[in-house]
Amino acid sequence: MGRIFKTTNSGTTWTSIAPVSSGMPNIPVSIVRFDPGDATDQTIWAGTDIGVYVTFNGGTSWERYGNGFPMVRVTDMSFARNGSLLRVATYGRGIWEIYPHQRAATAAGSGDWDLNGAIDFIDLAAAASRLGKTSASTAQPGYDYNLDTDASDSLDDADLTALLAKYGSTP
Repeated sequence: MGRIFKTTNSGTTWTSIAPVSSGMPNIPVSIVRFDPGDATDQTIWAGTDIGVYVTFNGGTSWERYGNGFPMVRVTDMSFARNGSLLRVATYGRGIWEIYPHQRAATAAGSGDWDLNGAIDFIDLAAAASRLGKTSASTAQPGYDYNLDTDASDSLDDADLTALLAKYGSTP
Protein backbone atom coordinates (compact mmCIF):
# COMPACT_ATOMS: atom_id res chain seq x y z
CA MET A 1 0.00 0.00 0.00
CA GLY A 2 1.28 3.50 -0.78
CA ARG A 3 0.94 6.83 0.90
CA ILE A 4 1.11 9.07 -2.15
CA PHE A 5 -1.54 8.69 -4.83
CA LYS A 6 -1.97 10.25 -8.25
CA THR A 7 -5.06 10.78 -10.37
CA THR A 8 -5.18 11.57 -14.07
CA ASN A 9 -8.96 11.68 -14.42
CA SER A 10 -10.12 14.34 -11.91
CA GLY A 11 -10.31 11.90 -9.01
CA THR A 12 -12.34 9.05 -10.50
CA THR A 13 -9.45 6.63 -9.95
CA TRP A 14 -6.23 6.90 -7.94
CA THR A 15 -2.89 5.11 -8.36
CA SER A 16 -0.22 4.69 -5.71
CA ILE A 17 3.10 6.24 -6.75
CA ALA A 18 4.98 5.44 -3.53
CA PRO A 19 4.68 1.77 -2.64
CA VAL A 20 7.29 0.38 -0.25
CA SER A 21 8.80 -1.54 -3.17
CA SER A 22 9.74 1.81 -4.79
CA GLY A 23 12.11 2.79 -1.99
CA MET A 24 9.65 4.91 -0.01
CA PRO A 25 9.53 3.52 3.55
CA ASN A 26 6.22 2.72 5.21
CA ILE A 27 5.98 6.01 7.12
CA PRO A 28 3.58 8.97 7.17
CA VAL A 29 3.97 11.57 4.41
CA SER A 30 3.02 15.11 5.46
CA ILE A 31 3.56 17.11 2.28
CA VAL A 32 4.16 16.51 -1.42
CA ARG A 33 5.44 19.03 -3.97
CA PHE A 34 6.14 18.89 -7.70
CA ASP A 35 9.47 20.45 -8.67
CA PRO A 36 8.67 23.62 -10.67
CA GLY A 37 12.08 23.27 -12.36
CA ASP A 38 10.97 20.03 -14.05
CA ALA A 39 8.65 20.72 -16.98
CA THR A 40 7.86 16.98 -17.28
CA ASP A 41 6.45 16.79 -13.71
CA GLN A 42 8.51 13.66 -13.06
CA THR A 43 10.40 15.16 -10.09
CA ILE A 44 8.30 14.95 -6.93
CA TRP A 45 9.41 15.79 -3.38
CA ALA A 46 7.82 14.28 -0.26
CA GLY A 47 8.21 15.44 3.33
CA THR A 48 7.96 12.46 5.68
CA ASP A 49 8.39 11.70 9.37
CA ILE A 50 12.06 10.84 8.72
CA GLY A 51 13.10 13.52 6.23
CA VAL A 52 12.79 14.36 2.56
CA TYR A 53 12.34 11.79 -0.22
CA VAL A 54 12.48 12.51 -3.93
CA THR A 55 11.62 10.73 -7.16
CA PHE A 56 13.00 11.80 -10.54
CA ASN A 57 10.80 9.38 -12.50
CA GLY A 58 7.23 10.13 -11.40
CA GLY A 59 7.25 7.72 -8.45
CA THR A 60 8.78 4.58 -9.94
CA SER A 61 11.65 4.84 -7.48
CA TRP A 62 12.23 7.06 -4.43
CA GLU A 63 15.40 7.97 -2.52
CA ARG A 64 16.16 9.83 0.69
CA TYR A 65 17.47 13.31 -0.12
CA GLY A 66 19.70 15.81 1.61
CA ASN A 67 23.34 15.46 2.57
CA GLY A 68 23.43 15.75 6.36
CA PHE A 69 19.70 16.33 6.58
CA PRO A 70 18.43 15.01 9.94
CA MET A 71 15.95 12.15 10.24
CA VAL A 72 13.20 14.47 11.44
CA ARG A 73 9.54 15.13 10.63
CA VAL A 74 9.10 17.51 7.71
CA THR A 75 6.06 19.75 8.15
CA ASP A 76 6.24 21.99 5.06
CA MET A 77 8.21 22.59 1.86
CA SER A 78 8.37 25.64 -0.40
CA PHE A 79 10.10 26.03 -3.77
CA ALA A 80 11.52 29.14 -5.41
CA ARG A 81 9.59 29.83 -8.60
CA ASN A 82 12.34 28.46 -10.82
CA GLY A 83 12.96 25.41 -8.62
CA SER A 84 16.53 26.44 -7.73
CA LEU A 85 15.87 26.48 -3.97
CA LEU A 86 13.74 24.27 -1.72
CA ARG A 87 13.03 25.39 1.84
CA VAL A 88 12.08 22.59 4.21
CA ALA A 89 10.43 23.22 7.59
CA THR A 90 10.99 20.55 10.22
CA TYR A 91 9.60 19.81 13.65
CA GLY A 92 12.24 20.81 16.18
CA ARG A 93 15.23 21.18 13.81
CA GLY A 94 14.48 24.50 12.08
CA ILE A 95 14.23 25.40 8.43
CA TRP A 96 16.68 23.96 5.91
CA GLU A 97 17.58 25.12 2.41
CA ILE A 98 18.27 22.54 -0.26
CA TYR A 99 19.60 23.35 -3.72
CA PRO A 100 18.03 20.55 -5.78
CA HIS A 101 19.76 21.41 -9.07
CA GLN A 102 23.19 20.69 -7.62
CA ARG A 103 22.95 17.01 -8.53
CA ALA A 104 25.02 15.80 -11.45
CA ALA A 105 23.76 16.58 -14.93
CA THR A 106 22.32 13.68 -16.87
CA ALA A 107 21.72 15.71 -20.02
CA ALA A 108 22.78 19.11 -21.29
CA GLY A 109 20.92 21.96 -19.61
CA SER A 110 19.20 24.69 -21.59
CA GLY A 111 20.98 27.53 -19.77
CA ASP A 112 17.63 29.08 -18.79
CA TRP A 113 18.30 29.24 -15.03
CA ASP A 114 15.17 31.23 -14.13
CA LEU A 115 12.95 29.23 -16.53
CA ASN A 116 11.42 32.32 -18.15
CA GLY A 117 11.90 31.07 -21.72
CA ALA A 118 14.68 33.53 -22.59
CA ILE A 119 18.44 33.67 -22.13
CA ASP A 120 18.88 37.00 -20.35
CA PHE A 121 21.05 38.80 -17.80
CA ILE A 122 19.72 36.68 -14.91
CA ASP A 123 20.92 33.49 -16.63
CA LEU A 124 24.33 35.00 -17.43
CA ALA A 125 24.76 36.27 -13.86
CA ALA A 126 23.80 32.87 -12.44
CA ALA A 127 26.32 31.15 -14.72
CA ALA A 128 29.10 33.68 -14.06
CA SER A 129 28.69 33.36 -10.28
CA ARG A 130 29.02 29.57 -10.56
CA LEU A 131 32.00 29.28 -12.93
CA GLY A 132 34.33 26.49 -11.86
CA LYS A 133 31.65 24.74 -9.78
CA THR A 134 30.95 21.03 -10.08
CA SER A 135 28.24 18.89 -8.52
CA ALA A 136 30.78 18.08 -5.77
CA SER A 137 31.30 21.76 -4.89
CA THR A 138 30.06 22.69 -1.42
CA ALA A 139 30.41 26.50 -1.46
CA GLN A 140 27.34 28.52 -2.42
CA PRO A 141 26.18 29.46 -4.93
CA GLY A 142 26.56 25.89 -6.02
CA TYR A 143 26.57 24.01 -9.29
CA ASP A 144 23.23 24.09 -11.14
CA TYR A 145 22.71 21.51 -13.88
CA ASN A 146 20.33 23.82 -15.77
CA LEU A 147 23.34 26.04 -16.59
CA ASP A 148 25.59 23.15 -17.68
CA THR A 149 24.95 23.32 -21.44
CA ASP A 150 27.29 20.44 -22.26
CA ALA A 151 26.44 18.09 -19.31
CA SER A 152 30.10 17.96 -18.29
CA ASP A 153 29.28 18.11 -14.55
CA SER A 154 31.28 21.35 -14.45
CA LEU A 155 30.33 24.96 -15.13
CA ASP A 156 33.13 26.30 -17.30
CA ASP A 157 33.97 28.87 -19.98
CA ALA A 158 32.28 26.71 -22.63
CA ASP A 159 28.95 26.99 -20.79
CA LEU A 160 29.28 30.77 -20.46
CA THR A 161 30.23 31.06 -24.16
CA ALA A 162 27.17 28.99 -25.12
CA LEU A 163 24.93 31.28 -23.08
CA LEU A 164 26.47 34.42 -24.57
CA ALA A 165 25.80 33.03 -28.07
CA LYS A 166 22.12 32.57 -27.14
CA TYR A 167 21.78 35.90 -25.28
CA GLY A 168 18.48 37.59 -26.13
CA SER A 169 16.97 34.45 -27.66
CA THR A 170 15.13 31.41 -26.41
CA PRO A 171 16.89 28.43 -24.81
